[in-house]
Amino acid sequence: MAKRAACVGSRALPEEAANVMLILGSRLATLGWEIHSGDAEGSDRKWHEGFMQSPLYTPSRAFIYLAWNGVGNRYHDPENGFYDATQFENYGDARALALEARGSFEGLGRGGIALHSRNPYQVLTETLNDPVDTILFYAQPVGKAGKVKGGTNTAVALALKHNVTAINLYTEEGLRRVESFMTKSKTKAEELLSEYRLYLDRERAAGETAPTG
Repeated sequence: MAKRAACVGSRALPEEAANVMLILGSRLATLGWEIHSGDAEGSDRKWHEGFMQSPLYTPSRAFIYLAWNGVGNRYHDPENGFYDATQFENYGDARALALEARGSFEGLGRGGIALHSRNPYQVLTETLNDPVDTILFYAQPVGKAGKVKGGTNTAVALALKHNVTAINLYTEEGLRRVESFMTKSKTKAEELLSEYRLYLDRERAAGETAPTG
């Protein structure tokens, strides 16, 4: 059985992080992994874009869950890896899982609730009881216990609850853990990782925070 990764993260992210997502996404496809994501602008689309750049890419290993049919001009198209989450029979269960992970939908409109309600599929897959192996993401950590800023936290909270390996590209530890995926594209990967580390060093030295969703 193919290994599976939920690939998500903040909508706003530095170019250096986006470049690493492209290379790593391609590496996942080359290694035969499945990708489970949500097609949001920013991280989600960068992961998927990289995945499709692999010479071994096949749409049958991409599972991109749409918050609703037509969001971002994307439509239910399983042959190309796009799934309208609202069409699943267990969508009500997914919404309940998202609510539990988030704690409240207060302050969210229908669109925001729909975006969070498709997140459980990214981590628990279509049946909602078969977790992925790993969640790869970019998001600013908040406090302890693995929490991160933004809507990405819904997926991360579900992953941690189900003992899914969580790798955050925002952190130095996360960067170290993804380097093993880069071996077959070593020269380019090292260049991108070096650029990204320089970016993080500049941001930390200036006391600034990287962009988040």
